[in-house]
Amino acid sequence: MWTDSRYWGLLPEDHIVGKAFVIWKSKNRDTGKYQWKRFFKTL
Repeated sequence: MWTDSRYWGLLPEDHIVGKAFVIWKSKNRDTGKYQWKRFFKTL
């Protein structure tokens, strides 16, 4: 399972090398179902 900062805490700013621009895939962590309305949504 992939985790993000909600799991392991804040990332130091000097470790950031890019910028997010699109949600590629979204899955509800409680139900495990895909959230189709969020697929490929731009940020």
